[in-house]
Amino acid sequence: MDIKTPIRKIILWARFDRIINMTPSEIRMTRESDEAKNVSQTPADAQKVGANVKAGKEESKKLEEILKKVSKYRGQYKKVPNLSDSEWSTISTAVRFISRARSNIGPLEDEHGKWTSKKICLRIWGRNETNASSFPNKNSVKAEVSSKVHAERERQREKEKKESKKLNEDFFKKYL
Repeated sequence: MDIKTPIRKIILWARFDRIINMTPSEIRMTRESDEAKNVSQTPADAQKVGANVKAGKEESKKLEEILKKVSKYRGQYKKVPNLSDSEWSTISTAVRFISRARSNIGPLEDEHGKWTSKKICLRIWGRNETNASSFPNKNSVKAEVSSKVHAERERQREKEKKESKKLNEDFFKKYL
């Protein structure tokens, strides 16, 4: 684990990795489906709402690219991907949107089994509730990651102390 990576990024990565459970091609197929045509805001609609509002389908395209880029990092967080600030912002937006959308009241399918806009939006953002395991609780992920990061950083400090001590001993043996 890179001890220089800020813990907030490690926690965000762990949450993202557990929340996003679709492949880039599954996200693209959902976004381009007939059902998704009338779901999600356009960039113009999003701009009308406010400066910080992101257009779902545009963010979905960015998310798809990020998922392609970080595929080798999935399932672990000892190595956090090296992403741009813009990519981290997209990841943060996806995690917040999905967390918020899941808590909204409403079914994922209607009485005929047809997907509701809620389910389509979740899928556009990379979350398939049908195949999902339990949803990660923010505080439990934070606690788990924090304890592991703290333990790893403590191991790294101990290793550095031992190496420093060894260098000092070698120096004194050689020169004194």
